[in-house]
Amino acid sequence: MANDTTQRLRLKQFFVNEYYPAIIHTGSKMVVLEKTIESMIARGVFSEDDRGIVTAAKQAVPEWFASAV
Repeated sequence: MANDTTQRLRLKQFFVNEYYPAIIHTGSKMVVLEKTIESMIARGVFSEDDRGIVTAAKQAVPEWFASAV
């Protein structure tokens, strides 16, 4: 998906819409709040699969993300 322009846009829209409670937008980049992801998994809002999706997105399109110092 990350290599096709249309699919890439769809992936970003999905990612932002699905994980918005755990994302901070900083200019043109996103910071994923890892502890928020873990907390939401613990509460049953997200699943273990969501952790994998976040990790895969960060690896597939690292230019979307800024590191959370």
